[in-house]
Amino acid sequence: MKGIKTEITINAPKEKIWALLSDLDNYQNWNNIITNVKSSLQVDRGFRFKIDIFGQAVPMTAKVHRADENQYLGWGNDYQSWVKMILAAHHYFEIIEISESQCKFVHAEQFYGVVPFVLWPIINKMGKSYERFNESLKSEAEK
Repeated sequence: MKGIKTEITINAPKEKIWALLSDLDNYQNWNNIITNVKSSLQVDRGFRFKIDIFGQAVPMTAKVHRADENQYLGWGNDYQSWVKMILAAHHYFEIIEISESQCKFVHAEQFYGVVPFVLWPIINKMGKSYERFNESLKSEAEK
């Protein structure tokens, strides 16, 4: 298993951060990393989106695995079991309350299968995009 993990402190209540994170359809209004999201944020429901990977908007599909209000949002691919041996991923956001007006925001992804090990030097660079997403979220939440 390989992973990317980024963190940022956001000076906003967890409810405000969650409101932005859980409104997937409006992501493109405040960030340019994850865009064109089509989802109703229901667990076990699939959705489509585009993610900026090295300047290219790459179409993706995923399924929401977990959505704990004001705390955690996670999704991943929903491939058949044999494909998961080649490539699978779990992308998640975690909101950790520091005080009523400040939170630590964790943005991470775990990769499984053979492909991440082979392409790790490239995949690992995606962390910069995650950091840009975090900064956009921070800016929007602190307004």
